Amino acid sequence: MQPTSNTSTGSDVRGVVVDLDALAREQMSLGPIGRPVDPLPRGLELVTEAAAHAGIPVYGLTRYGRWNASAIITNTDLHITRVVEVPVKTETTHGFAIPETPDHREALYRVGDIHVGLDVRNLLLVGPAGGVLHQTGCSALLLDPADVPDEPDIHLNPALSWAVRPDRWTAIEATDPDFDADDLVEAICNGEVHPDRRLWAQDMAAGMKVQFRLEDGWPTDLMTRREARDRPWTAMRLAEAMWDGPTRLNFNVGDVPAFALAPYAGGWRDTMQDLKDWHRRQRRNRSGILPSPHLLLAPAVALAVAIRKAGWRPTIVPVPAHDWDFERPGQVSERLAALVGEFAGLPVVRCLGRGRTGDYVRVARTPNRPVVLVDDQITTGKTMRACARLLDTRRLKGCYAITATVSRFPAG
Repeated sequence: MQPTSNTSTGSDVRGVVVDLDALAREQMSLGPIGRPVDPLPRGLELVTEAAAHAGIPVYGLTRYGRWNASAIITNTDLHITRVVEVPVKTETTHGFAIPETPDHREALYRVGDIHVGLDVRNLLLVGPAGGVLHQTGCSALLLDPADVPDEPDIHLNPALSWAVRPDRWTAIEATDPDFDADDLVEAICNGEVHPDRRLWAQDMAAGMKVQFRLEDGWPTDLMTRREARDRPWTAMRLAEAMWDGPTRLNFNVGDVPAFALAPYAGGWRDTMQDLKDWHRRQRRNRSGILPSPHLLLAPAVALAVAIRKAGWRPTIVPVPAHDWDFERPGQVSERLAALVGEFAGLPVVRCLGRGRTGDYVRVARTPNRPVVLVDDQITTGKTMRACARLLDTRRLKGCYAITATVSRFPAG
């Protein structure tokens, strides 16, 4: 049986499958702050957002391995729940090997096995017309991202009608005497809040104590990455409700205090190693597919809150890393600073650089206003002090990092 392209019966959709391999190589390449060189199809972003809002899992299929697919997932606003690798069939005839063939049909059945109770007929396959998903022969719904109008409201967008779930919306009002923050957050994360009320629900959650661990990254079920970047002030209020601010360390950079979000230990050690050593862990070159906004978003928002609350409205100066180019975009500190500036609404000036011998040099005029230094990690403090000497110390107001050596945190 051939798949049907009719999505009018979308109320039966229980899972969305996206063909990640159909995206262009340019969309896997990263710019200096982790954005794709070429933008993703808007229709594809709307499909994954609609699924996230409706509580429908999204599976990304790829035959190139999870590490390659995560270049797209972690560096864009696509809301992918899980990556499923496409198995490859290798057969021989009379002793001669036939070229390996990706088995996308088998991959779809793997999705059905992962999602208990999910039938292939309840999948929505998202890929270009004539693509591999259209040739699987499975009785599933098909949707070409190019056919999705640029209208985020699922009630006004016929291509997103499958995400409308009238039977599952939860009526939650602030005037309800049983109104509870935990119930509200659970309803948002499970896709039980009507899309027209989703922004209201997020604003309400931002005024409550919400339990999420900072080291687990940004809670995309609560607020997708695109929503966070489109509504930075709500994201910052959520960060205040979710996490404590950075800790003042037990050493200064001259007379300037230094702050960090967490000690370099436990889960944070793993996160920092993912950010900085992806090339070694995956046997890839340093360009890698990380560091990415997926990992940097949570600490960037947390630092943006702390810098805004300090009241200086400073210019953000990143501690320079190696020279950036398209083959080596692993600029953790610069990507972090760019995201902090984006959320805090503050300018970012790259006035420091690295000399030929690796020493720190001034490459542009120091901003004539208060400045803060931002780095990914503080170990001995030597780097921060070297950069601070190149700035006007009268204007330097603080030094911020994601993590610092455990000994740099005050006892107790």
